[in-house]
Amino acid sequence: MKFESLEQFQKSNLSSHSSLQLHLSSQMMGQQGAYQLRQAIKQCTNVNTFDIQLSKNWIKAEGASHLGKGLQKCLQLINLKLDLDSNNIGVNGASKLFDGIKHCSALQNLTLALECNYIGSKGLQNLGSGISQCQNIQTLSLNLYDNSITSEGVYYLVESIIKCQNLQNLLLSFVYNNIGNIGASSLIQGLSQLINLTHLNLSLGSTWIYTDINSVLGLAFKQYKNLSKLVLSLDSNKIENKEVCNLAEGLAQCQNLQNIILDLSRNDLKEEWLNNFGTKLKNSLNIKILDLILVYNQKGKNKFQLLSKLRKIKKLVKLYYKI
Repeated sequence: MKFESLEQFQKSNLSSHSSLQLHLSSQMMGQQGAYQLRQAIKQCTNVNTFDIQLSKNWIKAEGASHLGKGLQKCLQLINLKLDLDSNNIGVNGASKLFDGIKHCSALQNLTLALECNYIGSKGLQNLGSGISQCQNIQTLSLNLYDNSITSEGVYYLVESIIKCQNLQNLLLSFVYNNIGNIGASSLIQGLSQLINLTHLNLSLGSTWIYTDINSVLGLAFKQYKNLSKLVLSLDSNKIENKEVCNLAEGLAQCQNLQNIILDLSRNDLKEEWLNNFGTKLKNSLNIKILDLILVYNQKGKNKFQLLSKLRKIKKLVKLYYKI
């Protein structure tokens, strides 16, 4: 059942719903509206799938608390998708939201969009503490775009996530956060402890990752025993030739990795990097699909010369390229 106004949702037969979509973005709901939403949600005791879109409603920390208290009554909840983009929930809001969600013990699939909420590293620590109590989660998607997060926050989040040993699918976006080399390293090394993880999507664009980091990352990826698909975005950083080749060497030794999507756009790669990259990767017995995104790299080489080199990597099926 889909609702596009709070009033319409409130008037429905709340206890009868099993699958719900609330599309309430940009409705200037504020904290009072969030309280009214809480009162309605807590009556949805039979819902198992919930898609709540509340972006740009300025609900702040108190509104996030109301939302959490409503959701804690939804004990049958298995699938939760929650979009709180640009709501200024802050450090306390992240904590209060999960004070409620952690009671949903049946939860298996969780998607959180928390872009531009001023959460910071402390808020991420609180958020991670809540996630760690959702022991049945199999799929987790967490978008933390532009939240003033540093390497310290990444460390705390990883320490929490690795307690969810049922995780199979994980998407984390740290785009426009200052996590740096230390944060990226602790993230990838720590997540290797998720022994059931098969699909990993990491967006680390514009996170202040510099040269010499990928030798560490390459070694870390060797530890992923069951990973079959990796989406790794490292665009708009300061990564150079040697580090990308070290990364390729590590990926080639990832035992079950079959599918890679690698975004290296807007880095400091020079013309000769691709030969070494291909040499490291093409000998892998497992990798079958490789998608490379190379926007605004390879200055001085035209597209046809680049494609000629890439054809030697038999596993390549797609190339996204722009001078």
